Amino acid sequence: MNIEDLVRRSVGDLAQGVVPPRPDVPALMERAGRTRRMQIGAAGAAAIALVAAVAIGGSALDDTSARGPEPAGTLTSSVPVWMNARSATVHVGDHTVTLAGEGGTPGLTATGLVYADGAGTVYSQEFDGEPVEIGENAAVGVVGDPDGTLAAWIDESGNTPVLVVYDVLADDERARIDLGSVEVQSQESMWSSLSPILSVDADEVAYIADDHVWLADLETGEQPRSTRRTADELVDIDEGVRAMRSPNASSVQFRGADGSVVRPSVPMEADGQLSSDGRWFFGFAAEGVAVANTATGEVQQLDADVGGQFARTGAWSYGDTVMLLVPDVSAASEGGGPLYKVPGAVMSCQVSTLECETEATSPDFLTLVLPVL
Repeated sequence: MNIEDLVRRSVGDLAQGVVPPRPDVPALMERAGRTRRMQIGAAGAAAIALVAAVAIGGSALDDTSARGPEPAGTLTSSVPVWMNARSATVHVGDHTVTLAGEGGTPGLTATGLVYADGAGTVYSQEFDGEPVEIGENAAVGVVGDPDGTLAAWIDESGNTPVLVVYDVLADDERARIDLGSVEVQSQESMWSSLSPILSVDADEVAYIADDHVWLADLETGEQPRSTRRTADELVDIDEGVRAMRSPNASSVQFRGADGSVVRPSVPMEADGQLSSDGRWFFGFAAEGVAVANTATGEVQQLDADVGGQFARTGAWSYGDTVMLLVPDVSAASEGGGPLYKVPGAVMSCQVSTLECETEATSPDFLTLVLPVL
């Protein structure tokens, strides 16, 4: 069975979930696997887009009026970010950044984008600037700190994997850490490899190796240590906050750096993502898309209903902005043209108001990609 056949079958399966009955969003998320750091290759782009539900777009995008980021330079407020992979352009508020060739999903720093091309060459690029080569051999993605100026990737060109941490503002390596005789695992979705790096901030980098989550301390420079938690148990970590899968698969706990429980389990799917400051957790609750306050445990629904269609996945952008992808899977059952060419929308949602706005729509649900933290 070729890719197109698999895509057709997968979209057909999705279409069966359209009203009636209402789509089982958590089940779809579980099928797709963790999609927070999707890397898209040219050959598999169409399949990735629909099965893992992380891309829309293709032809000219509509409704792209921006709500205005801060001037090019450091971004600290909430700003929507999405990517049109077909044209290799990233929309950051009212900025449009053209990337250096085809590559994976860009990471965000406070001053711009970081990403790797198909050959593993790493670039840093300010919103109104040209791409600057800062490294190489980043085979599976680059992750940035949207609240700072660090980017990180894994270099596996030698006998042992090496964690590279780069300060894009200083234009210099912050650290180069030999991880030793471990096997670094990419997170696997149904159709792609995701970066093994969970997060990077000024103090530490969290990554997956030997089936466990490890921490590299950038302050002390000591050898990385295992958290003794698997990636299934410790679903995300940022700024000292740990999002843990509870024994009940439909709930999540938030813990401190010492492992103590910050709040009892909250009723959300654990396949979600912490905001870069660790204050919020995006995921799916019983009624759809939701965010949880990691300090109080309060869960609130985002107003993300688009004409009866519901978001299939999402990711954090700058500040307290959640980006959502909302495919119109009902169109797949109406016939006329390839099944995988269904319309969809990308939305931005503000945690402060719980309101969502459409940033772009397209009749071809293929190539618009969400950012990565």
